[in-house]
Order: sequence, then C-alpha cells, then structure tokens
Amino acid sequence: MSLYNITGADCDKVSESILLTIKKLLKPRHNTVSKREWQFMFADVYKVCSAKSGKEIPTLRKHITELLLDHINELYDIVTNSPRMELLRSYKTAFAEFYQALIYIDTGCAEINKRNKCQNRRIQYTLEEEEREPTMLEVGMEHWMTRIYETTKRALFEELCQVIKKDRDGEVSDVATAKEVIESYIKQVVKLEVSDCARFAVYKRDFEGPFLEQTREYYQREASIFVQSTTCSEYLERIESRLKEEVRRAQRVLHSVSEGVTYDVVQEVLVMDHADMIEAEFKNVFLPEVVVPSLQHCYSLIRGGRRQTLLAITQEHIIAKGVQKLSALDTTDTSALPGEYVNCVSQLYLQYKQLIGDAFANDVDFVAMLDAACRIIVNSHPRNLKAIHASELLAKYCDSLLKKSSKLGGDGEIDGILSVLVNIFRYVDDKDVFQKNYSKLLAKRLIHNTSLSEEAEELMISKLKQCCGYEYTSKLQQMFTDMRLSSALNSKFGQTEVGGVAVGNGFKVLVLQSGAWPLGMGATSPLQLPPAQEQCLRHFEVFYESQHSGRKLNWLHHLSTAELMFRGAKQKYEFTVTAPQMAVLLLYNLADTDASASDTLSSDTPSTATAGSAPVSLVVGNIAAKTGLSKKEIDRTLRSLVLAKVLKVSGCGASLCSSGDIACSTRLVLNCDYSNKKRRVKLTGAIQRETPQDAKKLQEAVLDDRKHFLLAAIVRVMKSRKVLQYNCLIDSTIHLANARFKPSIVSIKRCIEELIDKQFLQRSVDNKQELHYVA
Repeated sequence: MSLYNITGADCDKVSESILLTIKKLLKPRHNTVSKREWQFMFADVYKVCSAKSGKEIPTLRKHITELLLDHINELYDIVTNSPRMELLRSYKTAFAEFYQALIYIDTGCAEINKRNKCQNRRIQYTLEEEEREPTMLEVGMEHWMTRIYETTKRALFEELCQVIKKDRDGEVSDVATAKEVIESYIKQVVKLEVSDCARFAVYKRDFEGPFLEQTREYYQREASIFVQSTTCSEYLERIESRLKEEVRRAQRVLHSVSEGVTYDVVQEVLVMDHADMIEAEFKNVFLPEVVVPSLQHCYSLIRGGRRQTLLAITQEHIIAKGVQKLSALDTTDTSALPGEYVNCVSQLYLQYKQLIGDAFANDVDFVAMLDAACRIIVNSHPRNLKAIHASELLAKYCDSLLKKSSKLGGDGEIDGILSVLVNIFRYVDDKDVFQKNYSKLLAKRLIHNTSLSEEAEELMISKLKQCCGYEYTSKLQQMFTDMRLSSALNSKFGQTEVGGVAVGNGFKVLVLQSGAWPLGMGATSPLQLPPAQEQCLRHFEVFYESQHSGRKLNWLHHLSTAELMFRGAKQKYEFTVTAPQMAVLLLYNLADTDASASDTLSSDTPSTATAGSAPVSLVVGNIAAKTGLSKKEIDRTLRSLVLAKVLKVSGCGASLCSSGDIACSTRLVLNCDYSNKKRRVKLTGAIQRETPQDAKKLQEAVLDDRKHFLLAAIVRVMKSRKVLQYNCLIDSTIHLANARFKPSIVSIKRCIEELIDKQFLQRSVDNKQELHYVA
C-alpha cells in the first residue's frame, strides 16, 4: 500500500481507526488510549491527507465533526438533566473533559490543519476571498457554545452569583468549581485570528458586566444597613474589611482582568457614595487629638480626586496647630525665644512626620503637603512674633549653639541639632535675611574669639551650602580664610623688631576683606589712641605695606578689644574693654588732682595707686577732646563704664540721666571702691549690645541687596534672551529670586523701569510689552 495512492477501501479502514481513537479520547473515564494507538492515529491522519485524490480530507473532517456533535448532544443531556445545585459541577466536568479531548484531537489532526493553511495561502495568492477551514479545536468549541453554552449560560450565571453571594455572606460555597467555570468563558473562544480584546468579549458580555451590576446592588443594600446600624468609625472598619475580603475573593474566583474593576465598583459603592460622611469623620479625627487607626481607615479608603480633600483637611489642621503653638511662645524673654521657636517648629514637624508615616504610609502627596504646611507656618507672622523674622530667630539660635558658652556635647549631637536647624531653614522664604543675620553673628564670634570650634562652624556652612549652593556661602567661607591668613600674618609681625625691640608682643590684628565681612553696617568713629597703642598701629601699617602693596587698611576701633590691669581698688582686676573704653580709662593714669597723681590703669606694665590718695576724676569735655570720639560714641562709652561701676559721677548721690546726652561739664571719678566676685571682668557687653538702630540698618541693607539682586537677575535674563515679553521677564526674575527671597512684582517692575531709564533695556516700538536688551 503506497502512502500517496491508497484505495477507497483502505481509506475507509484508516478513517474508522481514526474515529475509534477519537471516541476513546472523548470518553476518557471509560476508555484509555495507549501510546501505540496515539502514534497510529498520527500516521493514519497523514495517510489520509497524503492521498492523491484529495477528496479524503473533507470526508474525514465531516465524520469527525459528526462524532463531535453526537458527543456534545450526550453532554447536553447530562448537563441539562443534572439538579440545579449540581449544574456548575456538571458543567465544569463536561467542559474540562471535552476541552482536553479537543486539544488531543486537534493535535492528532495537525496534518489536516496544516493542509488547510497551505490551501488558504493558495487562495490568498489567487486573491480569492474565501475563509480558511477551521481547526478541529475551533469546530468543537463552536458547536459546544451553540449547543450547550448558549442554552445554559443564564442558569450558569445565576449559579455563579449564588456561590459568590454565599461566600460574601460567610457561608460554605464551592468557589473552586466556580473559578473553573468562569475560566471556561474565556477558554471556549479559540479562534486564532481574534485579538485579546475579542477573546474576552464573551466573558465581559455574559459574566463580568452583569456580575458588576449585581455586586453594586449587593453592596448598596449592605452599605445602607451599615450606615444605619453603626457609627462612622465602625463603618470605616467594616468597609475596609469588606474591601480586603473582596480583593481576596476576586483573586480566588474571578479572572485577573476583573479584579481591578470589581474593586473599583465595591469601593465606589461603599466609599465614594459616602465620601462626605467619611471626610467629615476624617476632619473630626483631629479633634481633640489625632486617632491614627481612623486616619489609616480614611486614607486607605479614599482614592482619586477626593484624596485632595483629605490633603487639604490635614494641611489646614497642621497650619492651625503650628500657628497656635507659635502664638503661645513667650516673647518677653528674648534670649530664650530663638531656642523655644526652633524646638516648637521641630517638634511640630517630627510629630506630623511620624503621623504621615504611621497613618498615610509616607505617601508622597502627604509628605509634600507637610512641607507646604511647614513653609506656611515658618513664614507666618503671629501677633506675638509680628516684628520678628523666622530667619532672625534661626540665626540667633545658631549663634547660641556655636558659641563657647554652648552646652552641646560631642560632634554627633552638634550635627544632629544643626541638621534640625537647617531642615527648618529650608522652609524660610527670606533666606537673604538669614544670611545677613548669620554673617553678622559669625563675624562677632570670629572677631571676639567666642566660636565653639572651627569644625562646628564649617559643618554649619557645609549644610547651608548643600541647601542653597556655593554662592550663598562664598562670603562665609572667605571669612574663615581671612582668619587663617591673619593668624599667619600676626606670627610674622610678632617676629618684627624695631631698634632691637619686638613690636608685636601682645598686639594682634585681624585683616578682613571689606566685601566679605558685614562690618560696614556699624558707623565708625575716629579715635585718638594712647601713644603706645598708636605707635603699634603705625608699626603694623609699615609691616603690612611691606607684605602687600597697593592695599589700604581702615581701622575699625569700635570692634577692637584690649586687656587692662586695674590696680586702683583693694584687689587687682583684669578688664576686657573696647578700644574706646581703653582710651578713656588710660586717661586716668595721666590725670592730676589736688591730692596727687596716681597710675592706676595700664595696658602694658602694671602700676600701683598710693593708699589713701584722692580719687582721680576727669571732666567729660576733656575726655572727648583727648580721645577724639564723637558725641554719640563718647556717650555710649562713658555710660557703659558708669553702668559697670568702674567710673562714677562726682558728687554725693549724683548719677547720669537715663536719656539725653551727658553734659560736657560732668565730672567722672575713677571708682577706687570697685569690687567684683570675678577677677577677670568683661566690660564690652553693654557697648556691644545690639540696638534698634542696628536692626533698622540691617533691614535697609537687606532691601538694598535685594534691589541689586533683582537688577542683576533682570540683566542676566535679558542678556541671554535678547528679546522677551514683559510678563515673561517678570516670571523669569521671580524664578531666579525664589531661592533667596520672595520678590514682589511691584519691586521687579520698578527695577525694570530703572534699567530702561539707564538704557540697559528698551521697549519695542511696535509692541510696548516687548523688551529688548541693549548691548
């Protein structure tokens, strides 16, 4: 027998063998197909497909189709005659066996499917519009859907919904069987040409759509019962539990494509339809104290656009709480206020940061909301802090931390506190005000040698640099460079000799760049130093000119200090004084009285006072003439010495007026009865204390710097863009300035008009809103 030329009788015999094997495959519980029979089936199909006549394939397809129809009719009787409660199990079993049998049959008839494809290609090549012959799997499932599925789909759906309802009600149900029946909705669509969307069309039409409607109705009834029988907090717990159950149920029963939409429907019915009630509960949770579990429930339930309402409620609460705490601060104790302010803001931030982690799982939207709320709080001006900037308080607190008097421990503690400080600093809008205050206080620490350590200072500057960039801290870093250079310069000057005598002993000078140090804010006053000190200054000027040519030194006497030994009292005292105070006190060494002259003060060599000698006194007019100090400066200096009880007004019970200038005829006496528990007394505190005029000058300097910054920013933008619309220039300038301060549009417009007047910019002739850069 040839494989390519079999006779009709042989073909019938081969076909009968194929059909017999297929019958056994369709009834696996009653028959088994051996490996040998399976192999012979492949060979027999190939024989039929290889026959030269070509008529055997349609005949074989017809016989197989009839066999499948007969079997489907048998399955139909079994499924439809089964009890209603057994319908799902019966349908599942019938479908599983039939589907598996079709897979085997389709595999065994692969040669028939292959010949159909080849034939289809020839049809396409000849441009004949004919559909290809379906595979045996497609034939079987098409008849299954027509005969069994279409007649039982309504009953199947009802039984599936009943199983899921029992599971929702906590009753025992056969969800495993329901899962397989639901999967059969998709498996029965087996056409090769259909897309993924078409494969799920039957499932979505006959099951998913009606199921979602029934789910909606079920939970609407349940939600109405929950609302009437429970409190809002209990309702939140119940529906959160229900949502979690529904997620697990969808994973166990439904197809994966339905998990998300089912959750959305349940969430819409249980949550979004009652969102107003939940939001009201969310707002009440903050009063009088935060209840984290309730916040967790609200956060996990509310989704989408309604979550913005939760963000707004939380932000409003944080801002109200922050402003309330700041308003409760005691502003009478100005020295403790900066520390209390920083502690208040940091505790508020840490409290709500932990709340966002516990209740909202560190959601990025809530973290951003906390930053926005803290920025509003820090830049708010409660009634008690209306005249005080947050940047000023932060600078003063930082100053207290970095002074030698600070009680901080090791580097780890310093780093932690500075990190908290910089974290608050990030929220400050007026960062330029902080820079001015911080640089002024840093200058005092460096000049008067009261800094805790250079490492701590540089640590703070590095944190500011990370936050605001190099330009923000460039002047601060230059201040440390000047201190190092001054130290090296003093070492060289100390080795200088004039006439064989060292001129630098006990005399130190700080050479500071005027552009980096905020020293021009205080008005300087001329001062006539005593001859010995004046001679030291002249020697240093000669030395400095030999080291650096083309530089000019401007002496800032109001920032200079000296050490004086006072021997006019019963005990010796060492005074730390400013240069003007030194000049005044050393005059008493040369003063003559009717009784005798006494050297009681010295900055170089100690001298003694004769016991029982008359008190040394000087007239204010003579003091002013010999020191060369201005009226304002002499008044400040003398008042500080009288307040320290080193000098006193001559006359029994006489005293200085609390206000107004000191009369030139007032006689001041050196207090030989001076006493103090300390042997080293600092007299510079009163004269170096900040005055309201200093704060006013600082504010004026900030406004002046802002104006120059805006002018430079406008020129920078226009230089790069050449031509720009007026409003776009304003927006670009605001963007550049936001890193340092919040500029007003009015100030930007004034700067633009000033640049137009100075012919840096000009308006377009055709369009007045268009600006041109003039090179």
